[in-house]
Amino acid sequence: MIWTIKHQPKTVDELVISEDTKKRFLKFVLEYKKEKKNALLLWGEIGIGKTLLPITFAKAQGYEIIELNASTQRSKKMIEENLKNMATTASIFGNKKIILIDEIDCLGRTDRGALDAIIKTISITKHPIILTARDYWDSKISKLRKHVLGLEVKSSTHQKKIIFLKKMLQIEKSSYDEEALNKIIQDNDFRSVITDIHTLHYAGGVITKNLKMLSSRRKKQNVKNTVHNALTSQNFVQALKELNDSEADINELTKWFSENLLYYNASLNNYLTLAQADVFGGRILRRQYWRFAYYQRLLLSSINSLNGSQARYPELFKKMFITRSKRAKMDSITEKLGEKLHASKKSVRKYYVPLLRTFSKQELETFDLDKEEINFLIN
Repeated sequence: MIWTIKHQPKTVDELVISEDTKKRFLKFVLEYKKEKKNALLLWGEIGIGKTLLPITFAKAQGYEIIELNASTQRSKKMIEENLKNMATTASIFGNKKIILIDEIDCLGRTDRGALDAIIKTISITKHPIILTARDYWDSKISKLRKHVLGLEVKSSTHQKKIIFLKKMLQIEKSSYDEEALNKIIQDNDFRSVITDIHTLHYAGGVITKNLKMLSSRRKKQNVKNTVHNALTSQNFVQALKELNDSEADINELTKWFSENLLYYNASLNNYLTLAQADVFGGRILRRQYWRFAYYQRLLLSSINSLNGSQARYPELFKKMFITRSKRAKMDSITEKLGEKLHASKKSVRKYYVPLLRTFSKQELETFDLDKEEINFLIN
């Protein structure tokens, strides 16, 4: 079992986050009816414990916790149907209830109806609502801020991190030295710290000489390097760490693997594993059930210990980029022409563009097009 799950804290007190964060969170939940607002927005870096805090509290205190992920349950209708009823009714078990809306900043600009539905629910809820986001000041959730209390989730002290890690290593009977622990802990992303230690455990322990095997920590891991490092990793845990460190979409990573297995002398079993991962990717798209991404990531991580020099950029992405650039350029031109011709972009593209392509460059200049736009239109 992955150590981030195996050694998950059982109480809020055990969480490796700042005491001020814990106190303010507990005050909001336990004295919810005295608070000025019905929702608390927890924000902070990836892996710091934003989601784990309310989940751990609920489990320890016997609260029923209702979880919604804004990155998947993002339509206005879906949120209204699921959230409104949960927020205004009592728990069927007679317990107190917490509603957790995770990754609220993953709502796109086209999902404003969903954000409006969440704000409306906050105004009528009978239970405390906890939301999480990476950045409190993200423009996508600016409308939400006046309806919530904000709380930055900060990391705990260095000493408390060391205590937690030593206890975990003793349980696992893994060797370590103080220098290695102090070096590896210099990162607020505590989840990745535990993943690193899990990796080192299989390499002989958390000792200084083993630190060189860890990839350097990257908040935004280059996808090309991620794929190469994962495919050439010496074991499953190393490969999984590489994929977890990347912020690339799991389906994007699958396409990278598909393009590059040929260049890494992959076996038939590797291709069969990739096919299984792709099946889960299809199920995610059809059902919008993103827990399958976990299995997809595990399958990709099992394709490791291969030989290759460099990952190649997928041809599919190159073609998509080229066509996207062309569409964007044409949209810009048709919009400019539409203002001159008093016609819609659709009409300009359908009726006027074929005609204008027969014009000379001097004639096209009268439509206020620059040289680059004229050349694009003619060619």
